[in-house]
Amino acid sequence: MATTAEALAAALKAWGVERVFGVPGGTVLPVIEALGQEGIEFVLVKHENNGALMASAHAQLTGRPGVCLATGGPGTVNFINGLAHAHMDRAPVLAITGQFSESTVPLITHQRLDQRELLAPVVKWSARVDGENVQGVVDKALRIAASDRPGPVHLDIAGDAAGKAAKGGFRYGPVKSPAGPADRGECQRALELLQGAKRPVILAGLGVLWERAHDVLLEVVEKLQCPVMVTPKAKGVIPADHPQFAGVLGLGMAADSLLLEVLRQGDLIVTVGYDPVEVVGSWYRPWSVPTIHIDSLPNIEGFYQAEVELVGSIPASLQALLPEIAPSPEDWQGRAAILRRELREHFGESIPAALRGASPYQLIQALSQALPRETLVTCDVGAHKILACQVWPTFAPGAFLVSNGLSTMGFSLPAAIAARLHDPERPLLCLTGDGGLGMVLGELETAARLGLGFPIILFVDGSLSLIKVKQEEKGYPTVGVDFSTPDWAGIAKSFGARGVKTDSIDTCLKETLAAMEEGRLTLIAVEIDPREYRRQM
Repeated sequence: MATTAEALAAALKAWGVERVFGVPGGTVLPVIEALGQEGIEFVLVKHENNGALMASAHAQLTGRPGVCLATGGPGTVNFINGLAHAHMDRAPVLAITGQFSESTVPLITHQRLDQRELLAPVVKWSARVDGENVQGVVDKALRIAASDRPGPVHLDIAGDAAGKAAKGGFRYGPVKSPAGPADRGECQRALELLQGAKRPVILAGLGVLWERAHDVLLEVVEKLQCPVMVTPKAKGVIPADHPQFAGVLGLGMAADSLLLEVLRQGDLIVTVGYDPVEVVGSWYRPWSVPTIHIDSLPNIEGFYQAEVELVGSIPASLQALLPEIAPSPEDWQGRAAILRRELREHFGESIPAALRGASPYQLIQALSQALPRETLVTCDVGAHKILACQVWPTFAPGAFLVSNGLSTMGFSLPAAIAARLHDPERPLLCLTGDGGLGMVLGELETAARLGLGFPIILFVDGSLSLIKVKQEEKGYPTVGVDFSTPDWAGIAKSFGARGVKTDSIDTCLKETLAAMEEGRLTLIAVEIDPREYRRQM
């Protein structure tokens, strides 16, 4: 008869889990052994937080839940940031933690925590695995993780239970998405608004990505011929070179005023899978024109008032509207192109006349033009993230991975590791700042140990530039934001990677293309001039 740990591993295998990210400990050793017996790879990481970030990136890339594992006590505590990221970025993740046996908990104090209560604010559901109906518990956990809105769940397994015989039970069926479109009457009301609009604007969000609604959304856009803005996580659901692509919303930078002006000129807003968790600053209640809400969930956040709510399958609701949609007036059809030109001019004007290092904007532009169209980008958090979210052109859904709801620093390198493990052949680029990389530097060893090759572009300015800009805006002294710059190239070499230091965009491009061609882990530390951030933010 299978043990509880073996039943747990078998249940994960049945769900198609291929790898689990984490750090071992005494209470989870039986689980790790059982995973190996099922052919599930255990990926050792340097910190549990990064394992949760990897699981989240894996979920976004595959559309299936990612799994991470930690021992009890400090291992579980270290999960919190990564699971909060998954919670706020709507990623289905299963976190498995070890725990003391039920009989010893009243008698010990060392590392004793109420782990389910600890993780409660950042998970959708939590349960204790004790050997009763293990398959059913795993089924329920992963169903909850994948259901709207997706997010993390938690299973706590005691060391003594892991080795005991598992008892039988029942299984849950697979998760089912909303089967059909919204209410017919609501669809008719939405069509009346669309047919009466002269200047509609579409805002596409994370829901389009998770429901794989990008193809039918593109059909709607090409028939309606109106500007489309996307949230950062939804980059690529409309290709960046599409005539109606109008930029990325919700970033909280100076260029937002250009996008908001288009909304104010519009006479109808259509939100599709739009999740307000992605927006900041001036994007709170940014418009007062009539709005159609299209999503699998009702409009309950209160960030805008919707005249019509199409609640159901996003693809089915869009498909129901498609036959009756007519093109916008010709003068409005060209508004997206005008906005794209205004954005280019805005960022061009932000570059200092006499550069002291590489321009972040020019560096991102040069990389995007030199690399293959299908390149997958992982991007860290900071001033470079806000810039890259707006100006890096993304041509396919899920090709730009970023932490946005939580916006946690240190995301990019763990996400790149998960991406390379998932697809060893796809062109991959990791963008990070020296502040964020410092938080997860140990994962360079993980990438090198696993033989993973990809270029890491490190924006080096020796500062938390985004926070410094905010201090300067408020007239505060710049305290607690500057730090020394180590020998990043030398550090990379010590981990077994190639290290390059430069302030030349040409050198950066050469080394990036070489790293991709050779499949070699390469850290390219580029000294940048952060002064343009002041104008951009």
